[in-house]
Amino acid sequence: MNAIRNFWLRLPITGKTRIVLFITFVAVFLLTFVNVWAVFSSLQSLSGMVAETSSCSGALEAMRSETARFDRYIREKGSEAGDAYSEACSLTQEKIEELPGDYAKIGAERFGKLWRIRNTYETYVQSRNRLIDVYENGDEDVTLLYQVYNIQYWLSEYLQDLTQTTVEEYSDLYQQREAAIRRVPYMVLILSAVSLVLIYLATRILNNALIRPVRKISEAVHRISDNDFGGGDIYVDNRDELGELVEDFNTMKDTLQVHLETLEENQRLSEQLHREAMQRMEAEQQLDTARLRLLRSQMDPHFLFNTLNVISGMAELEEASITDRMIRSLSSIFRYNLQTTSDLVPLSRELKAVKDYMYLQQMRFGERIRYMENTDSDIDPDSLHIPPLLIQPLVENAVIHGLYDMEEDGRVILSVTMQGPSIMRISVCDNGKGMDEASLEKLREAVRESGRKRGPASPEEERRVGIGLGNLAARLRRLGPSADIIIESGPEEGTEVILLVPQRQ
Repeated sequence: MNAIRNFWLRLPITGKTRIVLFITFVAVFLLTFVNVWAVFSSLQSLSGMVAETSSCSGALEAMRSETARFDRYIREKGSEAGDAYSEACSLTQEKIEELPGDYAKIGAERFGKLWRIRNTYETYVQSRNRLIDVYENGDEDVTLLYQVYNIQYWLSEYLQDLTQTTVEEYSDLYQQREAAIRRVPYMVLILSAVSLVLIYLATRILNNALIRPVRKISEAVHRISDNDFGGGDIYVDNRDELGELVEDFNTMKDTLQVHLETLEENQRLSEQLHREAMQRMEAEQQLDTARLRLLRSQMDPHFLFNTLNVISGMAELEEASITDRMIRSLSSIFRYNLQTTSDLVPLSRELKAVKDYMYLQQMRFGERIRYMENTDSDIDPDSLHIPPLLIQPLVENAVIHGLYDMEEDGRVILSVTMQGPSIMRISVCDNGKGMDEASLEKLREAVRESGRKRGPASPEEERRVGIGLGNLAARLRRLGPSADIIIESGPEEGTEVILLVPQRQ
């Protein structure tokens, strides 16, 4: 017994589980097999008895029906009676051919009676056909008629005798098997009791080998989760994976308290560092806001707007419509730049500022520059928001750095689409001189550094990147990790700047 117990304690969990499952499977299989065998055996015996008895009875009934229709056919000699009689003959022949004829199964007595029936039926068919030929020719043969009647009578007697013999044989067989069938429920009950005992034993084994150690570990874990380290070590008899787990758990419990104190101290330091980082970020945002307000305050907005309105009024009095429109566009740009104080503005306002700016540039360059705007039809510019002054610096760079030296056919294309449900894709593309690979990579690296840097850009960074792109990178960084600036260019192939702007829900 000790050897078996030691073997069981050292057996891996998978081995224990397989043994328990095998015992359960054997118990269920034995119970199911006995039930199925008993039911199948009983049904097979009964179905065979019923089928053979029904076959004999069907042949007898078919012969009697043929005899009755033959008598009607002889009396009436009509087409309707002839059709009915032909149908009855076919049915009788079919039923006689269906009679069971396996000698090993039906025995010598029934096989001999079946052989007599089939020989008599062949003689009957020959006599019946000769009589029908005589009657169809208009003659009568009374001797042949009574011969057919006599054969029909004996066929019915033979079939009745075969049916009675079949019923008697199966009645005796049923009585012999009835005693065995009556014992089947007791066998099922005994096997069910044995199966239940086996399943109960398997459950007890599984509980002692797996569930009880796991429960001890669970209770110890709950105590530790309540910060209670006063409980003693856990002890189990298992020498399998659970035994190793318990040993590791005891070791872990002894050192966990020290680690927990260290983690709490680290957590306090992390929270303090996080608060300091948040304070620095807030200070940087306030510094950026103050810097932007400082730039805007360098010009008196009221004085500027009033002066531009006076000039616009003079141009209108002098009927200089183009000058009046240019002044109004310039005034709209200044008003948007100087009076926008919110972090986000509708996309429609930014597009309006870009159109005013490009109108002024087209008045300056004439037919040398064309501006095209493509916005998806399913985009509502009033419902989407972006940081202010996000697109206009890109368009200005395209005109100044890309198209300034072109003599003709300069194009600036602005496209706005949705990349997914919450990312706006803004593309500013020109067909200007573009950049070589080295210059493009240098510009990309400078933009990445500006996006990663906290606080305002240094004069050197503004010189390398430009105030527009550096400011865009810093502001886009605050919108989230999905915000990005993508720059594509090539020598004499133009430049495309793509902004990915997340939309706040």
